[in-house]
Amino acid sequence: DALGRDRFIIGGPEPGAGNLIAGNRATGVRLLGASNGNIVQNNFLGVNKTVTAFIANDRGVQIRGSHGNQILGNLIMGHTYDGILIWQLSSDNTIANNIIAFNGQGPVGGPSEAAFNGILVIEGVGNLLLSNIVFGNTDMDIDLGLPFLGPAPNDVGDGDTAGGNYMQNYPVLSSAVA
Repeated sequence: DALGRDRFIIGGPEPGAGNLIAGNRATGVRLLGASNGNIVQNNFLGVNKTVTAFIANDRGVQIRGSHGNQILGNLIMGHTYDGILIWQLSSDNTIANNIIAFNGQGPVGGPSEAAFNGILVIEGVGNLLLSNIVFGNTDMDIDLGLPFLGPAPNDVGDGDTAGGNYMQNYPVLSSAVA
């Protein structure tokens, strides 16, 4: 856990700098209580380094009450609950260039733990979700959380003032050309 720690690097940009973070009964990386400006980069969370077996944590990454963190280029797979959970008014975090797949493999805790998404943003604004590959998660790949756990309806003008990233509308594709 990084409780109130600022500007730490877990992993790094250099080849081989990433860690294997797996097999924990708790979350693999937790940024809690004003842990701001940290970087989690190029790690293997919940899967072995040859990507041939899951070694689940309960969640991959949890950002709780913390701001300005970067989760970059990680492989986040096979966790019991969510791959990434952002909540308790965490804002301005960047989740980019990660592969987030096959999370939500099964409950071992109580019903309050029962969320099985790739990325779940319950509270907070300005959290950037950029260029991630997110697929095969048990519930939703990306869920902006309360008040609708599950798909939230789009609304005209997108004037929401509550929920993760203010319940930003999802894109609607009207055509595609191959």
